[in-house]
Amino acid sequence: MSLTTTVIITSYRRGWALQYSLSSLVNQSTYPDEVIIVLKPSGDNSEQVIEEFKEKLPVRLLIQKEGFVADAVEKGIRSATGDIILFLDDDAIAEKEWIRKYLTLFKKIDDAGGIAGLVLEVSLRDVKAGLENMLNDKKHPPATPHKISKLTTVYGKPLNIYKGYSSYVSKSGFLIREQINTRNQDTLILDVLLCGANMGFLRHVIKDCPIGKFFKGSRKGYSYENFLAYWARRKGFNTYSIRNSGNAPMVWHIRHKSRLTFIGNLYDRFWFSYDALMNYFRYRLAGADTSLSSYIIASAAFIRKDLCARLPALFYILATLPTYLKDVRAN
Repeated sequence: MSLTTTVIITSYRRGWALQYSLSSLVNQSTYPDEVIIVLKPSGDNSEQVIEEFKEKLPVRLLIQKEGFVADAVEKGIRSATGDIILFLDDDAIAEKEWIRKYLTLFKKIDDAGGIAGLVLEVSLRDVKAGLENMLNDKKHPPATPHKISKLTTVYGKPLNIYKGYSSYVSKSGFLIREQINTRNQDTLILDVLLCGANMGFLRHVIKDCPIGKFFKGSRKGYSYENFLAYWARRKGFNTYSIRNSGNAPMVWHIRHKSRLTFIGNLYDRFWFSYDALMNYFRYRLAGADTSLSSYIIASAAFIRKDLCARLPALFYILATLPTYLKDVRAN
């Protein structure tokens, strides 16, 4: 059976990088059936960049007038028509075989609801110097493996549906990564910590996920990918990451300080902390078997490592929680 693909790119203030992401899609060995760009206008040249690619790609532009990244993701998912939804950041560059590899993996793995490939970090200077070679997969610029930050050092028991996973949502709501044995590089890893810069889902397992509702109030949307993975898991599908560089769909993520996942100043740390501490309530509302006592213990350990950002985040959550719960339950 032939599977169709939709590539979703959410974008805000990234006209300078979007051209590289779209160029990598033009150069795919397997052409995307649909490219959805959810753009929150910012006054940069993003609209012009997108217009230049409309004759090269099957682009649909959706304008986001309000909300944040989770709202943009939901908007893209609701509009997608492909059997497989592939997510690519507006500052990420896909290798030439990116789409083909995802199609191969989803056809091969019967129980896969979501899959994540490799993410390599690269500087903008190296991108400009070697973009043509990168797109043609002839020469890779200097890069280092992308590292997904561990959100807490407190290890808790996994939710019941995540037994056997190398990373999982714990009963405290915190996301946990255990040590992964990568000696067998061909082994797919049961993994919940997918990365929005490079991941794919079967459309029918996430099309009804109200991700914007659950991340209401979040400015950064940290860990929205993992909530999509949970949504797939609760329907009986597994989510995987693959580490074999020969088989894994691979992207280069441009390194810069305006990335959503960059945790630097107090503002970034506050909103990172907000999302980490809010996950307990999100997963509980979604029907997960969370534990309040585990959440209290894990939160105490989490907060003390960065009091100036994490304690205010907790106070903010407590102040806004009644409204959040009311809004989520009402919808």
